[in-house]
Amino acid sequence: MRKSAIFALIAMATATVACNKENFEEQPVLGDSNKIVFTAELPTRTATANDQTVTWVAGDEVKFVWAGGSATATASASGASTTFSVEVADGITELYAVYPASAGGSYDEGNVNVHFNGSRTDGSFAANDICVAKAVKNGDTWSTTLEFKNAACLLKVGVSSSSVDKIQVFAGNGEAIAGYLPINIDGSGAPSLGEVLVSPSDHVTMTVSGPGDYYIPMLPGVTLSKGFQVKLFEGENQLTPFYYNGSFTTTRGQIVKLDNLEAHAGQYYVTPSGAGSKAGQSWSQAMDIDKFKAFVTNQDNHFILKGSTFHFSAEEFSFGDDYLVLHYPDHSKVAFTLEGTVTASDTTVFVGRTNTSDSNKAGVLWPQANSNITVKNVKFTGTNGKGNSAAIRLNNGAETFTLDHCYFRDNETDGNGAAIAVYNSCALTVKNCSFSNNSGIGGALFLNSGSATAVIEDSEIKNNTYGAIRADAASTIEITRTNFTGNDGVNYSGPAVRFGGSPTVTITDCDFVGNHCNSGAGTIAVSSSTVDLNVIGGKFEGNHADGTTNDDSAGAVIYDWGGSTVTFTDVLFKENYNNVGTNTQSGGIIRLGKNTCVARFNGCTFDGNYSYRSYSDNPSNASLAAIIQNRQGGAKYYFNACEFKHNSSGLDSERIGGFYGMLVAAYSTCTIGMNNCSIHDNYGQRNPEEPQTTWFHLSNTSNTFILSNSTIIGDAQRTPQMGGAVHKDHWSVLKLNTTGNYYLLNDIICSKFSDGCGIWCGAGNTSINAYYTKMSPEGDGRAVWTNNTGAGFNYYSAYLGSYDGTHVWNGTFSAGTNKDSFAATSDVNAQIEAADAGFYAWLNSIGALGKDINGNNRGATSWPGCYQN
Repeated sequence: MRKSAIFALIAMATATVACNKENFEEQPVLGDSNKIVFTAELPTRTATANDQTVTWVAGDEVKFVWAGGSATATASASGASTTFSVEVADGITELYAVYPASAGGSYDEGNVNVHFNGSRTDGSFAANDICVAKAVKNGDTWSTTLEFKNAACLLKVGVSSSSVDKIQVFAGNGEAIAGYLPINIDGSGAPSLGEVLVSPSDHVTMTVSGPGDYYIPMLPGVTLSKGFQVKLFEGENQLTPFYYNGSFTTTRGQIVKLDNLEAHAGQYYVTPSGAGSKAGQSWSQAMDIDKFKAFVTNQDNHFILKGSTFHFSAEEFSFGDDYLVLHYPDHSKVAFTLEGTVTASDTTVFVGRTNTSDSNKAGVLWPQANSNITVKNVKFTGTNGKGNSAAIRLNNGAETFTLDHCYFRDNETDGNGAAIAVYNSCALTVKNCSFSNNSGIGGALFLNSGSATAVIEDSEIKNNTYGAIRADAASTIEITRTNFTGNDGVNYSGPAVRFGGSPTVTITDCDFVGNHCNSGAGTIAVSSSTVDLNVIGGKFEGNHADGTTNDDSAGAVIYDWGGSTVTFTDVLFKENYNNVGTNTQSGGIIRLGKNTCVARFNGCTFDGNYSYRSYSDNPSNASLAAIIQNRQGGAKYYFNACEFKHNSSGLDSERIGGFYGMLVAAYSTCTIGMNNCSIHDNYGQRNPEEPQTTWFHLSNTSNTFILSNSTIIGDAQRTPQMGGAVHKDHWSVLKLNTTGNYYLLNDIICSKFSDGCGIWCGAGNTSINAYYTKMSPEGDGRAVWTNNTGAGFNYYSAYLGSYDGTHVWNGTFSAGTNKDSFAATSDVNAQIEAADAGFYAWLNSIGALGKDINGNNRGATSWPGCYQN
């Protein structure tokens, strides 16, 4: 037997039910706050009033479901509440009501399965405002009021084109947004959502009957990790989709508003003067530059901007004094793309502002809060600013900025960063770009934020003035497959790159060619003690520094005066040079200027590097070094598996007449460690007034010099009276004109000039430890030459060859016993560790201990270094 259950707002003897709909909360447009998002501009069968009250319309159908049964009832009247009549079987103690009736599913163990249909033909609010209510029977009495709760998240899409006949909404990462959803309403009236049970779908299709607003329901409580897409169709022809690319969670009772969504949404077109209606949906209706500026600078457009691309014609766009401020402080992750056009003869050009009186501005683009901008295929030129005015200036909360196939030329500022300047935590990416003829402190890029990051790939940076890249502060900098050519720096700016602050810097497979600085730091400058610099692969060729002081005329490749550790791996250093000033004793492509500096080189080749100055500039006071010029106590230079060849120093541009350290000149306490190195065919010519030439000149203070598992072959004659490695009145390999500790461990040292020697010792209290080292001079040359009786020569299983004695020798001396074998690896390693723990730790960290120059395990007969003639 069935009987009527009577529901009423008040006690009355009618078969009716009083029902109120839950009002939609004020919901912001996606990502916003404090804004009303919808009103009832268009009448619907179930409407929303301006106060966001959802009202009933007579005839609205609701489906009631309970255990084992269901029924459909219609609203009796219009208004905020209405009554329904429905018959319910005996024994039922709870039921659910679902609006609209088409969404009503079935009752299942206390839940109602609500159908979010993925195929819809009615886009009105009434047809898609899915609501659920619950009634409970207490004893013999039913609760008489139903409070409907919103169940759907609605996407409101405005269509203005009469040719569009279908809309599809897709979850960006395949999440379910349609299907049967279990919903439960507890005693407090709060709904809870279950998992989709039946027919999950990642998209919803809506049939479009003409221009207007369409409401598309989506399952609530779903996090769309990659946003969503809205696709519009004209028949079978899919138009350009709209993308929302950010993560977004659908919320019950929320309306997401996409008003006036055109078929071109996400793709806009811009020409200097515009075309047609200037709406931007095609080249024939292109925006002009002023409308583009107004569009992207209006915060209210942020939602439509997200994921959009603005296409610019292959013409010149002048920004004048109206640089573009992209600032969205009230929104999150506003990301869009500016894409230029490249033809066979033309390209898109952004011409920057010229204003030499207004400091700290942008020439073209000024991305700020919450902006995430990508620029492609655009040439930036003509910015001429004052005081840190770059063509692109990033600060005040800019999040990401990407440049792809862009070109910066002839931009200028009297401050920092002519092309790009970064002043906050922005993540900068530069790919396939070119920077040339820009002038500023950091002509291509200036970084001044400890939390900023920069990635530069496959680019070219050439002929910039006051340095190419300067980073006074940054977090990480990665430069890969990028060439630095012909850049010019002044005042230690570093013509290619200068790093300060505490960044981790990695430079991989980059070429630095022909860069120059007129006062120190010819290529790379390091200005703080907390830079972590790693250079891997690539080459430094033809770079040079010149100046009039000892410091200024040093460091053609790197000058570290900050005190950091720098590491070079598998790098070629070729024909870099220093033009040394009058009365200076300098040179050296490597210059360390602080006692905490450490420079490490693994697998590198030094070929044809040199230092020179005019012979007429006081030839008796010249000490020139091609590789290292050390004047700072405590610096450390470590080399492993490196080759030194054809390097020289001299007193004219022909590099002849050099003396006092063709490779190394050390005038302050330092540590030089060389393992698995090969040193040969380095050269110079004796100065007729000071006939002293040497490869390693260690003077004036206590030094530590470690030469292990290495080979030094003295010069092959280039002209008469040339050759040798270290010198004092005669050619020599090592000139030890100072007290110190010197370790020659398992080496070959051979002077190939008849009037030369392997080691020349000119100071007392010198400790020389030769262990399994072989020294073999030619003719009347000497293996060891000392003119000081205080020197000590500790000699174990070493071999001096066919020498005819030493001059004025009073140190410990005993003949070697085994010239055919080399030292045990464990013994050599132990002596390296005793000599300098830092050198030992680095060799151990790179797997160099116990290995030869090729990385093979070293045995008792392994040849030191690699030069075997």
